[in-house]
Amino acid sequence: EFNASTRKQIKRVSNYKRKLEGKTSAERKETAKELVEKGYTEEIINGNHKYTLIKDDGYNDDMRSIISEAKAYGKEVGFFVGNAIKKFDRQRNFKIDGIKLSDNKILIRYDGAYSPQSLLMHELVHTEWNNPEMQKAKDVILSDLSESEKEKILQIGRYKDYMTLYHGDTDAVWEEFIADVFADIN
Repeated sequence: EFNASTRKQIKRVSNYKRKLEGKTSAERKETAKELVEKGYTEEIINGNHKYTLIKDDGYNDDMRSIISEAKAYGKEVGFFVGNAIKKFDRQRNFKIDGIKLSDNKILIRYDGAYSPQSLLMHELVHTEWNNPEMQKAKDVILSDLSESEKEKILQIGRYKDYMTLYHGDTDAVWEEFIADVFADIN
């Protein structure tokens, strides 16, 4: 049984999912193209990340709405366009849609296959991962899966890729899975 704080968070997630209206994928891609053409972006290499950041003066109402939602969670959010690349080792790069810069600052892709609203939810899970309530939610979600189902999940699609990326660290892969569940990505 969840405590009042967890129930409040789950209700907030449900309400948030109903608000996932924003711009369509095609509209976001067109906006991204215009932002690049008009010089509202800049190429960033930050440690093991490489991405095309949208400058603050390029933000539209859709982005500002997402920023307001992130602030409600006590987080700062910025946006990038195109594929961000995370270098994991000398031979491998991984295309990503979100970057956790710190526990309070995240970047999300604006023009990808997933809505930036969903990506925000996914990245918020990462920022709260060590919170006991998040761990409790993880345990509840994973306890609903049989061992056979868990094995299958780790062998398909993006989770198979994560297994390779994280060198078989199933805890790291389950964090991605739970983030996807909260974001309604899988």
